[in-house]
Formats: sequence, C-alpha cells, structure tokens
Amino acid sequence: MPNQSALSSSSQYATDKSNDPDKDIPTASIVWEVPDDEYWELPNRESAVMTAKTADDNTGPAGANADPSPGTNFGLAYRESDAVMNQWTVFAVFGVDAFNALSQVEQLDDKGESERTVEFDTRVIADENGNPVESITLSPGDQFALVTNGDDGIDGKETYFRYARTVYSA
Repeated sequence: MPNQSALSSSSQYATDKSNDPDKDIPTASIVWEVPDDEYWELPNRESAVMTAKTADDNTGPAGANADPSPGTNFGLAYRESDAVMNQWTVFAVFGVDAFNALSQVEQLDDKGESERTVEFDTRVIADENGNPVESITLSPGDQFALVTNGDDGIDGKETYFRYARTVYSA
C-alpha cells in the first residue's frame, strides 16, 4: 500500500552535507538514501518548501546574515546505487529567490506556491517522445540530493527542505 509523505531534511534518511562552492558544478547540501525495503516516487511540478542557510554568516547577500546570495542555484539530483564514478544526475534546477522572499511558515501555508514549483528538466528525464514525465521513481540504495551551485557554502544541517513523495514497499 503506497504511503504519501513529505520527503524532509529532518527525516531519518537525510544526511547533512555542505556543498563545495569552489567547484563549478552542483554539489550536495542534503542527501537522502532510499532504504532497502522501499521505493520512492517523486512527482514532477510540485511545490517545494525550503529555508536555506549559508555555512558562514558573512556570505549572505547583505554580508551579515545567513541567507544565500540571490544568484545561488539549487537543484534536485539522483544517484543510482551502481552509478559510474558516483556521479549525480541533476534533473531539476531552481533559484533561491522565491524561497528567500518567504518564511518557512508562509511556504507551508502555500504562499508563493507557483514560484516554488520544481519542474523536471526534459533534457534529463522525459518519456520516449521527449515529453515531461509525471514522476521519477528511486529504487532501494539510490540516493536523492538537494544540490547547490553558487558562491555560498550552504550548511546542510541548518537548511530545511521538503518535497512530496510516495513510498512503496519493496
């Protein structure tokens, strides 16, 4: 029986990371690993909730707080358990602006929902005709990550991220 629940950075399957802003590629801020007895289905075009914090209070846009700079990009990525060279596949990219403008409470109350909608990149995930898919399914042992690319080091421990998912038993 499927179970619909939010995938949250506070879940037992999440591992806090700090991205590497010195690399010019997206690196993980938070990683979730699908347990051996589950499959996770993540829907396309779903509104996310995020409160991101930088690792250093002096790196924010005002230089005195922990909000990521407006140019910081976030994304969703997956890595299969047998991925060649342990590489992440980024399948959605979004900016921080829509999240920075609202508190976590406002986001949970669906304020600015359309601006916080995450859409899968059809160049990465599409059906056989190149059309958008409704969801992606992750298998046991696969990993899912909130990745970051920008000048700020993002503190995975202080960052909150939530996205819809359906859990199936393996």
